[in-house]
Amino acid sequence: MIQPKTIETIIKVAQPLIECSAIPSEEIQQLKERQNHVAKNDYEILALKTIEEAARILRTTPKSIHELAKAGEIEKIHFSRKKVLIPEANIASYIERYRNKS
Repeated sequence: MIQPKTIETIIKVAQPLIECSAIPSEEIQQLKERQNHVAKNDYEILALKTIEEAARILRTTPKSIHELAKAGEIEKIHFSRKKVLIPEANIASYIERYRNKS
């Protein structure tokens, strides 16, 4: 995977080549889109909550979070037997679904 900083450097170096039409500007646009996509995925990776944190956010108990996951309402990711994390985006989508039911 290309790191966002590397993509940024490639774009800077390629700028003079674009200006003299040696490289099509569409290729640089694709690199910029990839940079945005990589940055978004980096954030998604960082946005993980423990069972306890998810319970605090939803103002419920860790047991309820496990039950929601078992029912398929919230996705949980098992990193080990004891380390279970929940993507923040799943918590937000659960809240949205719950809000829309009301």
